Amino acid sequence: MELNLEKPCILSFEPEGKRHPLLIFANPIEADIPQRNDPNIIYYGPGIHKPAGSVINLKSNQTLYLAGGAVVQAGINVLDSENVTIRGRGILDGTP
Repeated sequence: MELNLEKPCILSFEPEGKRHPLLIFANPIEADIPQRNDPNIIYYGPGIHKPAGSVINLKSNQTLYLAGGAVVQAGINVLDSENVTIRGRGILDGTP
């Protein structure tokens, strides 16, 4: 089976009705991906990550970037900070 899409969209394929749908999120190509070596970027690439202490501490002017395929098992602390960004297509899983 082949499916060609003209633009990004969300699809639901329901061969057995709403009981077991297949959800397809066809997102646009990601642009402006931050550089891993930027000192203000905390970068997690594809894979499962368990940061020390199960917490990521973000400071002012930092970006937490979760690349597609990344699963980060941690919580986030942002205290007395501003200009903090969390972005990317990975998963932030709050379980330790």
